[in-house]
Amino acid sequence: MPIRCASRKRLMGAISGICAVLLLGVGNSWGGGAGPREIQLSLAGAPGGALYGVQGEFAWGINSSMTGRIAGFAWDYEEDSYSEEGAGVLIGAGIRFYTDDLMKGTYFGLNLDYVSAEADWYEYPSYGTVTVEGIVPGATLGHKFLPRNQNLSIEPHVYLAFLPGDIEAGVIIAAGVNVGMKF
Repeated sequence: MPIRCASRKRLMGAISGICAVLLLGVGNSWGGGAGPREIQLSLAGAPGGALYGVQGEFAWGINSSMTGRIAGFAWDYEEDSYSEEGAGVLIGAGIRFYTDDLMKGTYFGLNLDYVSAEADWYEYPSYGTVTVEGIVPGATLGHKFLPRNQNLSIEPHVYLAFLPGDIEAGVIIAAGVNVGMKF
């Protein structure tokens, strides 16, 4: 059952507030002091679609970090007599575990995102609209490269998401890159 508009706004506001608190570094005290912070631009692609957004990250302990993000996505899918076109937004938070210290090297991450999307579909002779709303758990595997300038990062990654409800596409696998700046 889709979340009503007023409830959705309250939920999005609550998630946004949690992400803002984490990104502003209040949560940094849990990790034992001020560590690196980073803002990243994100771009990822899956068959027929793309995700674009902004993500913040801060060190949380020696080998881990917290992330918060907001993104938009769109897709256009066709197969035989079926076609689907849609778009949506997501907002969420996650944690990453690095092989090296202070947000460097290979990482594995776990995410929880709130997703709201709508798609129009057509399969001769039927057509309709489907709405997807809910919490989407996900996992990320990536590597953070720090070129000579230690303030700039480049992060290729693979993302796996499990969509809520009874959706045929249930799982999405995407590949992407984040480009970040530490402060």
